[in-house]
Amino acid sequence: MIDGDGQRSGIPEAAIPLLAEQLGRMRGMLYKYYDQFYRFLNVHIIGLFALMAVALVASERAALVLPFYVIFIGFHSSYLFSYVIFARTYATAIERRLNREFGDDYLVAHQLEAAYIFPFSRPRFVAFSPSNPGSFLSAETVHFTTGGALLYIVFTTWAVRVAWDEGTGWGALYAATLGLWSAGSLAYLVWYHFMSDYERRPRVILEKHYGNEFTSDDGRPF
Repeated sequence: MIDGDGQRSGIPEAAIPLLAEQLGRMRGMLYKYYDQFYRFLNVHIIGLFALMAVALVASERAALVLPFYVIFIGFHSSYLFSYVIFARTYATAIERRLNREFGDDYLVAHQLEAAYIFPFSRPRFVAFSPSNPGSFLSAETVHFTTGGALLYIVFTTWAVRVAWDEGTGWGALYAATLGLWSAGSLAYLVWYHFMSDYERRPRVILEKHYGNEFTSDDGRPF
């Protein structure tokens, strides 16, 4: 709330339960999308190897789907993780606003997340954070991405050979389509994480209405 001098004043007492409710919703959303993120990976990694088994023992043409499946897993898991960041952003703003109202740091989950996982307001690629490269989540992201890239190379080599066996024209068409789809997907992820302002937009709105920058009093980012 803004007083007559244009300075931020205390929020109405009736608004505190509303903020607490919103905080609960964002924490629930954070858990939900973390859960969906890992469930999605588990289910579709099993699906990927099941499809590989079909290509090995039943119809080798099933191998044509494998590189596209790897791209789908990586791209959609990145999409799910973007909602983890959204929920953390909003939850952090609410906790900091309530702490300012209470006059002390009673709500510190956002500080723990920034220290233990990564500060979401700093550049990163999906869940790999240069600001906290030693975190388990950053290491797991490198592990998963490297493994996925190696599988993609193996599956692409296999699939292009299968397509080429159907004729030079089919092989060239398949290779070109896969190359464009792969390059487009990677380009979007690079653009989203390093050039776009999509994750900055909610922070601008929250900073405007809650008066919190996403940096702690001692300069540490959230």
